[in-house]
Amino acid sequence: MIETKVKASAVAAFVVGALIAALNAVQDNPDLLGGLPGWAQTLIIALAPPLVVFLGGYAAPHTRR
Repeated sequence: MIETKVKASAVAAFVVGALIAALNAVQDNPDLLGGLPGWAQTLIIALAPPLVVFLGGYAAPHTRR
């Protein structure tokens, strides 16, 4: 049996991965991330996946044993 926290983290990782893939597909759109400087864009893209996975696992309930 897979714990709920693991399932939630896996789904969160998939969703963020899909969003980043979509961002890469439309990266030529200058309005995508607004007027953010390059370092901020890199920081957001680098920190989004682990942060969302952590929050998904943290918010999911424990599975009873």
